[in-house]
Amino acid sequence: MSKRMSCLLLVMAAISMLVLSGCSPKLTQGEKDGIQYIYQVEKVARDVYRYFYDKWQTPVQDIISGSEQNHMDIMKELIDKYKLDDPAAGRGYGEFGSSDLQKLYQDLVARGSSSEVDALSIAAMIEEFDIVEIKNTVSNTNRDDVIAAYNTLMTGSENHLRIFTAKLTEKAVAYKPQYLSQQDYDQIIATVTTGSTTTSTSQETTFSKLAANGKQSYNANCVNCHGEALSTAAASSATLSKYQNAQKLLEKISRMPTSGEQEQWEVLSYLLLEHNWVAGNAIFNQDTLSQIALSQ
Repeated sequence: MSKRMSCLLLVMAAISMLVLSGCSPKLTQGEKDGIQYIYQVEKVARDVYRYFYDKWQTPVQDIISGSEQNHMDIMKELIDKYKLDDPAAGRGYGEFGSSDLQKLYQDLVARGSSSEVDALSIAAMIEEFDIVEIKNTVSNTNRDDVIAAYNTLMTGSENHLRIFTAKLTEKAVAYKPQYLSQQDYDQIIATVTTGSTTTSTSQETTFSKLAANGKQSYNANCVNCHGEALSTAAASSATLSKYQNAQKLLEKISRMPTSGEQEQWEVLSYLLLEHNWVAGNAIFNQDTLSQIALSQ
C-alpha cells in the first residue's frame, strides 16, 4: 500500500470517528463569549429579583427569581458541555466578576428600592434588556444546541415581561418599553389577554371552558418551574391534595406569576379537570370552591 493511500485511509478513519462520536467543530470565541455573557445576564436578573423580594416581599419577584435560576442552569449545561470557565463560580448573590455587570446590578437595585412599583418597573425593563441581548447573541451562532438554549430563554423572558407588566397594570401603572420598540413590545404583550379587570364569572362559564385557556396558561407560565409535577405527573394528585380544597389551591395559584384573576381561575380549572375533581360541564362558581375536595 502506498504512503499516500495510507494517509488517505487514516484521514477517512478520523472523519468516521468524529461522525460516530457525534463530535462537531469547536465553538468560536464569539460563541464562547456569548454563552458566558448571557449566563451572567441571567444571574443579574436572578439576583436583582431576589433583592427586590427581600425588600418588598412581592411573591412574583421570588417566583421569577427561581425561573432565572433555571435559565442559569440551562446556560451552565452549555458551559460544562464545552468546558468553559464558569464566570459565576465562587460568587454569591449580587457579586459579579465583570465591573460592567457589577455596576449594572447596583444601579438596578438602587432604582428599584424606592417603591414596589419601581421594583416591578425595573424588573420589566430587565426582561426587555434580556430579550434584546439574547437576540443579539443568538445571531452569532448556528449551533442547534446553543440556539435551542437561547430560544428557551427568549420564551421565558417574554413571558416574564408579560407578567411584570400585568402586575403593574393591576396597580394602575402603564409601563412604557425602554429597550424594545413599541411595536415589538406590543406584539409580545398582545399574546396574552389579562383578566385583571374581571371580577366575576358568567353563569354560563363551565370548568371545561376555563380549562381550555388554563392549559395554555399553565404551559406558558408554570411549566418552566413546576414541569408536569402539578398537572399530569404520576405524583401530581398527591402534591395538589395537600391544599385540601379548590379555594386553598386558588390562593396558592394567586401567588404565582399569572396575569390576573381570570387566568388564575383558568389554571385552577385546568388542574381540577385534569385530576377529575370536577365535571367539565359544571358551572364555575368562586363562592363554592371550598366545597371541592382534592383527594389523592
